[in-house]
Amino acid sequence: MKRWQLPKGEIGLTTANVIRLDQLAAAAAKLFEHVREVHGDTVEVDADYFWSIPPDALYNVYEEPEKLTIGQLSESEQHIRQLLEGQRPPLAYYLVWLSDLLRAVGYTVAGWPLPNLAHVQGGVLAQDAPPLDQAEQRSIYFWSVVPLAS
Repeated sequence: MKRWQLPKGEIGLTTANVIRLDQLAAAAAKLFEHVREVHGDTVEVDADYFWSIPPDALYNVYEEPEKLTIGQLSESEQHIRQLLEGQRPPLAYYLVWLSDLLRAVGYTVAGWPLPNLAHVQGGVLAQDAPPLDQAEQRSIYFWSVVPLAS
C-alpha cells in the first residue's frame, strides 16, 4: 500500500542530503542536556525487542516494507558498552546500534504515541492539519520502527 505520494529528490535534511556532523553533535548535546534536566541520568525502557527494517526498505518510502527482522535493545546496548570499554574498535556501524537506543529513549521520554502530531506536507509541518492516527504517526518520510511492548 502506497500511503504517501512524495516527490522524488525533494526529501532530505538539505538539498544534497548532506548531514553535518558538527550540527548533529550539537543537537545531540542539547537534547541530552534537556532529557537529563527533565528525566535524570537514566531512562527505563519497557521494551527489549523491536521491529527492524533493512536499510534498502527503510529509505524506500515508495513501497511498503516486505521484510522485517527483529532487533534487541539489550544487544545494541551491549555493543555500545563494548565500544566504550575498548573491547571493540569504533566502526561506523555502531551508529546503527546507537540509533536503536536513541529511538527507544526518545519514544520513552517523549511518550508514545505522540499527541497531536501535525501532518507533513511537502516537507513542511502543516500546523493546522488534523492530528494523525497512530499508524500515520509511525510513517513520516520513512518507515519508522516502534519498540514492541514487552
